[in-house]
Amino acid sequence: MSGWLARGCEELPASGPEGTGWLSTAEQERLGRLRFPKRRSEFLLRRWTAKHAVLAVLGEAAGSGGAAAAARVAVLNRASGAPYVLVDGAPLGLEVSVTDRAGWAVCLVGDGPDPVGVDLELVEPRSDAFVADFLTTAEASRVRARPTGDGPGGRSELADVVWSAKESALKVLRTGLRTDTRAVEVTLRDSAPGGPGVAAGWRPLAVRHMPTGQVLPGWWRRDGDFVVTTAAVRPHDPPALLPTSDDLARAVPVDPWPAEPFADVRRR
Repeated sequence: MSGWLARGCEELPASGPEGTGWLSTAEQERLGRLRFPKRRSEFLLRRWTAKHAVLAVLGEAAGSGGAAAAARVAVLNRASGAPYVLVDGAPLGLEVSVTDRAGWAVCLVGDGPDPVGVDLELVEPRSDAFVADFLTTAEASRVRARPTGDGPGGRSELADVVWSAKESALKVLRTGLRTDTRAVEVTLRDSAPGGPGVAAGWRPLAVRHMPTGQVLPGWWRRDGDFVVTTAAVRPHDPPALLPTSDDLARAVPVDPWPAEPFADVRRR
């Protein structure tokens, strides 16, 4: 696994036609088809984050603002929805996965042609109905056994890690949420003392695709109000934090609906 990078929406260049020169022609066309401001802002944030992650992996500094360098990178989508990257019009040769939540985005860049998946979630309470509808019986049992609360080791954290790992795995399988989330089952594994990733905050997990028995290894971490998960086809070291990443542990979630405080949104 190569590396990961986080970016916040406040870093996006100014909106408007004069502020989208860092997008490729195809990206600008896609942006023009998005009607709703929320979708447009999420699209822009994911592209901005992915472009900076790719540039960091290539060892190229984006510089102040980074618009000119970012324009060299195009983040497009396959028919399945999975992203792929062109640099100066040529395939990158590495797989990427991008996710966003609450005004923040994360991009994971793999180290080869195998698909990778990443997901970012806000740690928030999940209803009993959510747990019953989207988690397997074994996952739901483990979540209900945890003490209530959003803190480390609490029920909310586990439910959100499990949900996030499912999303990461389904990206690797190239199906996304078109597949029943109970078709994949998440197991959090114990970290070996001194094992890879422990010092950097990563802990291992595995996701089993129930119909085929395929196991997708991955990692998870908590940073402040967020959890991040990854998944891949074969065992891999936890991704390294790319040098130009923002500090997700200090990230302040942005209200998805400005008229509603986050506390009210979380109670729904």
